[in-house]
Amino acid sequence: MANCIEVSSDNLEILQNEEEVFAGWSESSIEKLESLPAIQFQKRIIPVHEIYTQPKATQKLLDDPRIDIEKWLSDKLVEAFAIRENEAFLLGDGQGKPHGLLNNDQISITSGQISVESLLGVYYELPEKFIANSSFLVGRETVQRLRMLKETNTGRYLWQPGLSFGMPDTLLGSKVVVSSNMPKPNKDAVTIAFGDFNKGYQIIDRQSIHILCDPFTHKPFVKFYSTKRVGGAVLNPNALRLLKLNS
Repeated sequence: MANCIEVSSDNLEILQNEEEVFAGWSESSIEKLESLPAIQFQKRIIPVHEIYTQPKATQKLLDDPRIDIEKWLSDKLVEAFAIRENEAFLLGDGQGKPHGLLNNDQISITSGQISVESLLGVYYELPEKFIANSSFLVGRETVQRLRMLKETNTGRYLWQPGLSFGMPDTLLGSKVVVSSNMPKPNKDAVTIAFGDFNKGYQIIDRQSIHILCDPFTHKPFVKFYSTKRVGGAVLNPNALRLLKLNS
């Protein structure tokens, strides 16, 4: 969902400008273009942080020619890293880990209930230019309540399930993505995130994973101490909206 870029350094430096860039037809607006002030850019630095895991296997498993040990290790690393990364991209406090989307005080928060009115409020508060690529991000417990919502006039359900393979479920015409890290629908919890996550959140991924093989300290197991470096932060808070429950 988010924008992801690979880097070889310890951070990503970005020049940001959230102002609208003027464009017009040359015959009628060239004078206006010349009179506009210079665009002001702000330098933004997003650091990367180290994450580690340590799967282990017996030497007997490693010696078995029927076992693809590279695939086994790759699957273990992907699973372990993905759990912690996804958690940090939403809830991280920026201290030794990425700064999570839900920990950003610049994103507009709507206070309400899981209702048709609150969802419409969140939807129409998002600037129109972000709607085309927008998605809802919710937890599984919130899905149950969202699927019960109906339009007042027609009685039709707001939730539209994807009826064919590869087609996502939609809500108000936008794709719905379910995350186990989204807060449960309790009072004062931000339970729904909405917007263009590709424009709103930046993920940084270092190019390589470092693996240290240790067959000595925990016999008969061989430990694979593995580290990678990732970062993340809200890039454009205007592209995102949050719904916080007030009851």
